[in-house]
Amino acid sequence: MRLTSILLTFAFGTASTAQTVTATIPPLAGIIGDLTRGVTAADSLLPAQADPHHFTVAPSQIRTINSATRIFAVGQDMEPWLERFEPHLAEGVVLKLGEIEPVHPFLLDARQIGTKAESEHEDAHEDEHEDEHEDEHEHEDEHDDEGHEDEHEHAHGVIDPHMWLSPEVLAVWAEEITAGLSADMPEHAERLSVNLEAFKGDLAQINTDLAAVSASFAEQEIRVVVTHDAFQYLETHLGLIHAGMLSDFQDNAVGARSLSAISNLDGNICLIIDPNERLPKGILQDAARATIDPLGEEFIGNDRFTLSFFGAITQALSSCL
Repeated sequence: MRLTSILLTFAFGTASTAQTVTATIPPLAGIIGDLTRGVTAADSLLPAQADPHHFTVAPSQIRTINSATRIFAVGQDMEPWLERFEPHLAEGVVLKLGEIEPVHPFLLDARQIGTKAESEHEDAHEDEHEDEHEDEHEHEDEHDDEGHEDEHEHAHGVIDPHMWLSPEVLAVWAEEITAGLSADMPEHAERLSVNLEAFKGDLAQINTDLAAVSASFAEQEIRVVVTHDAFQYLETHLGLIHAGMLSDFQDNAVGARSLSAISNLDGNICLIIDPNERLPKGILQDAARATIDPLGEEFIGNDRFTLSFFGAITQALSSCL
């Protein structure tokens, strides 16, 4: 179901009242804040530096959830903690932007390395090189690695939820959110339309800046390694060559064999560091580094969150050139 039809069915509030918009995570609140500037505020349920995948909801946030007229969420298992509240909320209160039909063409399968147990199993095989069945174990390890490589490329049926790092997705979200909120608050429709045009202008600037970075990465044949697999949409938009990850989108860490392979990569490597994740000591010490917070918490509250957020991303990636 399209977001606009849902929003038309469940009013955002009275025609004379612009209530605060509730979003699940900071970047979503920032994006919505850009689109509602001068109309209403957008707050995030997720506090600063909290892990959106493993968030424990506090009593005050439970009250916010239970009293919210509308909660904008990413969906696609980005906020598993929200699921236990949904059965108790009215239909249409939780709007999962990552699951609306216009976004479907841009969705990417998640890249996974397997469960933590499998990673520990991989580590255990590292210690079995003295076993009398060494050749057999090596063959099994090679087979396992091939399986993990497949999982790195595709985890069919599991969608990567970090789609706010896709300018294409943001363009869709902006149109849908603005249309819905304009129907809910017709007295603010003109201002919302102005905000939408400004947002489109910011996206155009973002795409221009990112295109220049993309061209430089391609010219210098730079491959990227990520500490946490939160950047697939950005990599795809830029056409970057993905050379490895230290943990997948569910925080499953690679085993010793994969970590060793990443450590021994040669050529031009850009290590993209998520500051919310632990970086193993000694990893790719000679590689250029770009620190990017995928949640963009530093820029929450900026008048133009999206432009500031992607401007920082562009600047960070430029440090690898």
